[in-house]
This record gives sequence, structure tokens and C-alpha cells, in this order.
Amino acid sequence: MAGRRRVQVLFEYATLNGGERSFLAVAPHLLNDWDLSACLMESGPLAQRLENLSIPVTCLTLAPGASLSEKRQALAQHLCTAQPDLIHANSLSMTRISAPVAKDLGLPHLGHLRDIINPSRQILSDLAQSNRLLAVSSAVKAWCVGLGLPADLIEVLYNGVDLTEFSPGPRNGALRAELGVGDAPLVVGIGQLGLRKGLDTWLSAAERIAAVLPQTHFLLVGEQHSRKQETIDHLAALRRRSTEGLLAGKVHWLGRRDDIAAILRECDLLMHAARQEPLGRVLLEGLACGIPIVATAVGGTAEILPPEDHATALAPPDDPAKLAELATSVLRSPVARDDRYPRWAFERFSAVRSGLALADHYLAVYSGAAARDGGSVHASSPKAITPTSWPCD
Repeated sequence: MAGRRRVQVLFEYATLNGGERSFLAVAPHLLNDWDLSACLMESGPLAQRLENLSIPVTCLTLAPGASLSEKRQALAQHLCTAQPDLIHANSLSMTRISAPVAKDLGLPHLGHLRDIINPSRQILSDLAQSNRLLAVSSAVKAWCVGLGLPADLIEVLYNGVDLTEFSPGPRNGALRAELGVGDAPLVVGIGQLGLRKGLDTWLSAAERIAAVLPQTHFLLVGEQHSRKQETIDHLAALRRRSTEGLLAGKVHWLGRRDDIAAILRECDLLMHAARQEPLGRVLLEGLACGIPIVATAVGGTAEILPPEDHATALAPPDDPAKLAELATSVLRSPVARDDRYPRWAFERFSAVRSGLALADHYLAVYSGAAARDGGSVHASSPKAITPTSWPCD
């Protein structure tokens, strides 16, 4: 490849959730060969994290509640100014927005699929206009192919973890001192606070664990993002429940934390009760830190854990009794942490490995488009673009 090609990475949201953190982990391993810049459809903490990596950021100015056609029009105008060689949409929703724009402008387009959802036929049609789609697990690819997307359009690329940040290490005692729990066993759950994370199952399992191991304390780390009343009511009920009966004084809601690696090293078990999980990032981080894990066998979770651990670490979804049984077994028979989990993480989920693989996908998509066009590719003039060029919501 002659020279450094310009890649425009697109984000619909400027939050720091799993998809954004996954890109931030691999970005340093792309910068030597690719000239990265980012376009966000809103301002937020992601912009600063990107700029810390010396990745220039443009935040589009959109009215609250902007329609799909308005988002596409603003993006098209930006791309015609930026003149990238390649577009990488970092999420399914951003792929849906940008793939038709890129196709109309003649720009090669790569879209990331980080969700297991049921999109409409129109969304599937939009996604299919990408030159290539990257699924974060084989489970995600199988789901999307089952919905009708072409199998040969989708490649599997596991998310990568920064193994310099997430690695085994000694407990520093800070968390236990903060909570005043001494040497009590600690079970932690980490992730967005929402319905699909199975927090009701998690608390039911915690109640069963507390019944047989009453010294155990339970930590929940994460924020609520959904503003749906159903989610608000659900979480309020769970918070009340966590203060009653066997769990009284034992459940600690820690909110958003920036010391996840230290928390994982301090705890005795990572318990994950999700009902849907494309490739749970916290499970990758726990794996890298070497913490014992029990989780629900949904989505890509079985692809994360070594096969020999599936019987002792995976429970059916919505089965708190089985989840508690597996967790209790771990807590009753603590063993010295070895390097088996971290070694597995190194072999399959390192940010270096993922970044190099993503660079290969960049090259394949760009080279394929350039070969078809007989040379380099670039965006068309914005004069040809009107809001009515794009399908409406």
C-alpha cells in the first residue's frame, strides 16, 4: 500500500460503552499504517479519549431528534469535505446510517456489527450496502445470516483487550477498604444497568449464594443509560430488593468506575447473568485479569471461555439456581489464580491481535474498491447531494 490511507471512523454516540472502548483498545495498533480521524454525531467523553490518541475528531451539529435523512445529509457533507479513502462505521446503528451514504459517494465502507437485535428489512438492506461487515463473534454472524444478510459479506473479528491494563496482579486492598468489607468474598457484576443484562436473575442468584455463604458481598458496577420508564421502574424495584432479606447490607451499587481492572483483581468471582450478549467485553477483561467467571450461555459468551470450562462456568439464561450453584462451587473452593485464563486471552483477544486483523480488513476493503475503480477512491462533490437523496425514517 503506497502511503498512509485516510480512514474516517464513524460513531453515532460519544459515550464510552463496550463498542467505543473496543475501538479505543485497538486504535493504537492502527496508527502506524493508517491515518485515522473520527466523526461523531454528538459531543461527549469519547471525543477526548480519541484526541488523547492524536486522532482528530469532528462532531456534527445536529438538531435534537434529527431524522435519519438529516443525519445522512450532514454525514455526506462532512465526508465530501474530509475526502477519506475508507469509512469504518463502529456500530450497527452507524453502519445503517452511513452505508448508503458511502455507496452513493463511491467510498469503500466497512461496518461493525456489535449487537444481536431484530432489525427491520430496511435496516438489513442498508447494512448490506457495506463492502464488508465485521461481526464481533460467530454468534453475531450466525444471527445476522439467519436474518438474511449474505454470509460472504460478514467476517468475524473478536474484540481486543489491552493486556497491559487488564492482567493478573496483586490485590491492593483499596476497594475492600472503601466498602469496609474486610476479607469477605466478593462477587462482582459489571455492565450497563438494563433489562438485557439480567440483573433480576443476578440478584436472585445472589440471594441463593447469601443463603449458604452469608459472609459474601455483592458488587454491581455500571450505569443506567435507557430512559424508558420500564427500565427505570425495573431498576428501582431491584434496588429496593437489594436492601432486603438475605441481601440487606450486602449489595453495593458502585455506579460508573474507571478502575475496572483493579476491581476485577480484588474480587473473587465475576458473575454475569445477561440474557443477550454479542461478546461481553467485561468477560474478556475478566479473562485477562484471571478472575474466575460464571456466566449465562448466550450469544458469543461460549466463544470467550475455554471449552473445558463450559460445564462449570456456563448456566442457562434466566436460571438463577444454576448460576448460584456454579458460583457457590467457585467460592467454596477458592484456588490460586493461574495464568490459564490470561494466556487464553493473549492467544485470542489481545488488542494487538485484533488491531492487526482490523488493519487487514481495512486493506482488503480499500484494495478491493480501488481495483474495481482502477485506482484511488474519493468522495464526490457535495453539490450532488440533497436531503431527498436518502430514505426517510
